Amino acid sequence: MLRFPAMFAAIIAITVLAQPIDPRGAELRSAYASVRSELDSRFSDSTAASRSPDFPRTLNRAWRIAGDWTALYLNTHPSASPRDVVDAIHQLNRGGSGEYDLRAEAVSLSDRAAWAISASYLHAGTFFVVARDRGGPFAVRWNIKDAAARHYASRDEIGNWASYTSAWGDGPLIGRVGQLTPNRNGRPRFYIDAHAAAAAGGTVRQQISVWEWDGRTASPLFIRSYSTSLATAANTFSDRSITIRAKGDYKSFSSCGSCTEPEMTWQIRVTPDGVTNTPAEYADKELKASDELWDAVIHHRSTQSIALPNVVTVLRRLTNEMIASSPDRERLHLLGMLMKHDVTHSNGRTILALSADNLPCSSIRFEIEKRHGGLYFTDVRAVSCN
Repeated sequence: MLRFPAMFAAIIAITVLAQPIDPRGAELRSAYASVRSELDSRFSDSTAASRSPDFPRTLNRAWRIAGDWTALYLNTHPSASPRDVVDAIHQLNRGGSGEYDLRAEAVSLSDRAAWAISASYLHAGTFFVVARDRGGPFAVRWNIKDAAARHYASRDEIGNWASYTSAWGDGPLIGRVGQLTPNRNGRPRFYIDAHAAAAAGGTVRQQISVWEWDGRTASPLFIRSYSTSLATAANTFSDRSITIRAKGDYKSFSSCGSCTEPEMTWQIRVTPDGVTNTPAEYADKELKASDELWDAVIHHRSTQSIALPNVVTVLRRLTNEMIASSPDRERLHLLGMLMKHDVTHSNGRTILALSADNLPCSSIRFEIEKRHGGLYFTDVRAVSCN
């Protein structure tokens, strides 16, 4: 005779086995398994796959099935948590290689009446909104891939989501979704923090975007690409602000691909009335100011507000030597790659020492002071010039 716990477990097992299998769920599982098998067998080399026109078509089939699977789950689990939704999507990861394991994130919009979902593999990603339509069933109401296809010809920020070609420092976008405070009328907003699945490179393109859901479509309130190195610090997020840590670009000299310089920070602010962003601030203000000075000298712009004439005289002599030996008419990064730099403060003075591989001197040493709210170059010494 069965004891009560064992009898109870047996009854539960019989009940579960007796429940009919959702034919739509079985159909979607089978369809996804077929696409997953094709991805594994035909596109195991993602770099080579990005050159095949069949690759984006196959991926787009996978995204559509994942969206329909999410909608099906929400129709039977309307009170699900974000973790529940993600776990349900990850149920599609059965068999196959890790190359095409699906990863997802989910945030609830409009008190679970709509959801923003990001989904990705190692080398490509998407995001979409699953929502009810006037109280009806959940369905994928909007997705970035359809929007990107309409923008692809213009190669704008939205159109970048239609690209599946991996390159040096660039590639298909993969995003993470997060929730933001709604607007004054209650419309929900979310962000997508994306990075490019680059084939190689120490500096890689990123994209940050803020979207608003109006019940029918997602509209971008802010979208911008920027660069980071592999060592750039991570962005930080709250429901009202996003702090972006980026790698900028110098005009007169370059930096190595894995170098963090020039480090920049800027912020996106989300209020009930709109989305704004602050100007980028450079972490190393002295080095940035010297880049502006070098660039002004190289292109014969006025330097009166940033340097004394004796400083400009020395820099002009050095830049004339480099211009004479450079085939680049644009004179971009004329000084070559920045090798090292150092900033010290002594007796109220700021000293910047730097070296670059095209400079005819082993190093340049500037003296800098603050004037009229900015940095002003008062002296320069060229060490060991040819």
